[in-house]
Amino acid sequence: MCYQKNPELFNNIAEYFSQYDFVWVGDGELKDKLKADNIQVTGWSDRKEVIRELMDIDIFILTSLWEGLSISLLEAMYLGKAVIVTNVIGNKMLLIIMLMGTW
Repeated sequence: MCYQKNPELFNNIAEYFSQYDFVWVGDGELKDKLKADNIQVTGWSDRKEVIRELMDIDIFILTSLWEGLSISLLEAMYLGKAVIVTNVIGNKMLLIIMLMGTW
């Protein structure tokens, strides 16, 4: 949980949609930015635990301020999850590739 991952935006989304449960997979220096009551923070997890968390969600949200190649987004897309991502180059490129059918 660092500046680049934009936990404040994630928190704002969770507060706005307070009727839903949110899960932040991971931990970090900006954990205190996640204040909404409907956010569960898993803490550091190994890859198998992260995949289990991904399988249990309906929508994957990536609020990053920038991305190169997000492995978590790739995995969510592979698992067929609906994704909501910020409009940054790494996210856009993955979605374009998927939509073009070259996935």
